[in-house]
Amino acid sequence: MKKYELEKEISYQDVDFTGNLKLSHLLSVLSELATVHALELNVWNHDMIENYGWVVAKMHIQVEKEIKYEDQVIFKTWPGQPSRAIYPRYYTVEDKKNKQRLISISSIWTLLDLKKRRIVMPSRVGIVFPDEIMLEEATSLPSEIICDDQFELIATREVRYSDIDTNQHVNNARYLEWICDVIDIEKFRKYYINDITIAFKKEITFHQTIYFYAFQKEDSFVVFGSNQDNSLHYFEVEGHWIEKEK
Repeated sequence: MKKYELEKEISYQDVDFTGNLKLSHLLSVLSELATVHALELNVWNHDMIENYGWVVAKMHIQVEKEIKYEDQVIFKTWPGQPSRAIYPRYYTVEDKKNKQRLISISSIWTLLDLKKRRIVMPSRVGIVFPDEIMLEEATSLPSEIICDDQFELIATREVRYSDIDTNQHVNNARYLEWICDVIDIEKFRKYYINDITIAFKKEITFHQTIYFYAFQKEDSFVVFGSNQDNSLHYFEVEGHWIEKEK
């Protein structure tokens, strides 16, 4: 009950055009793991779907080794020590054969009242976390993204049907798809993102237009998903590149 595991073979649909695991697919798997484990821990149930939902506020991903098509891996997840309305959850991805850690993830979650669209304390809706919580951290919790450099507008996007999940806002995996879509595709041929922090600052829902402002260097990037004049951030992403193994 403390830790949930899932074995998986990376399929053709899970990788990008270079054969590397897509970060957006990674987030989809992590969300599914968190949901299944929350059911086991009795901190979420299907009756909550239209009323309350767990939403991720921040996430930090460290890729220690590339994951490729047909790799056999083990996903693991466990909750951290909660503090008021902040609930950490950690994940790892390991090579099934040699147990080498490939990816480490930390995340911070909150419970959202889907009708009032505001954060609610789990205890107010009868959710009680187990007394015994693992204190192990897969990687450091996500920190604030601070960047004072000059940004440029690189793309816009209108939110569509396929972007929205059952919490009635943009699914967290979509954010990473959007980010990868606005980065020069040639970058992915030689490099992969080995460290990325995502902050989900404000909900995005149907028909909104998102403006992508970016500051990019050879080995890193910062992208804000904003309103038109970049005065309001819906999400912030900071990533770092590393050259692929030859």
